[in-house]
Amino acid sequence: MNSPKSYKEILEIKPFVIVNIVGTSMLPLLHEGIDTVKVARRVRPLVKGDVVLFNRDSKLVLHRIIRVKKNKEETTYDICGDNQVLLEKNVPDSVIFGVMEGYYRGEEYIDISNKEYIKYYKKRMRNRILRKFKSFLSRLFK
Repeated sequence: MNSPKSYKEILEIKPFVIVNIVGTSMLPLLHEGIDTVKVARRVRPLVKGDVVLFNRDSKLVLHRIIRVKKNKEETTYDICGDNQVLLEKNVPDSVIFGVMEGYYRGEEYIDISNKEYIKYYKKRMRNRILRKFKSFLSRLFK
């Protein structure tokens, strides 16, 4: 029997997978080497604010949906890491195969329905424009 080779293949068999965090794009929420993420198979339409797992140039990316764009051919998304300001525009629905249900910080599991998580995510979405402006000013004066 062949073993699954990718998270996408695992999610075709199992309802969820636990993913290790690599990088800093989802700071301050998710920390490399500390947090792991529970990513579920997609069973519902994606919405603004969902954190999704997808392939980009043969690499796995876990970022947040900033905007949903529906057109006749395919739904696309503008996606961005919580610690980034530049959008990945028009990410096709077909490359997204998982959605975050929660994360583990050590032994503690935090579900996306947790009040503190919801508060964090709403604040992060609200302050995105301010962070983008701050980043622009920082580059301008360097």
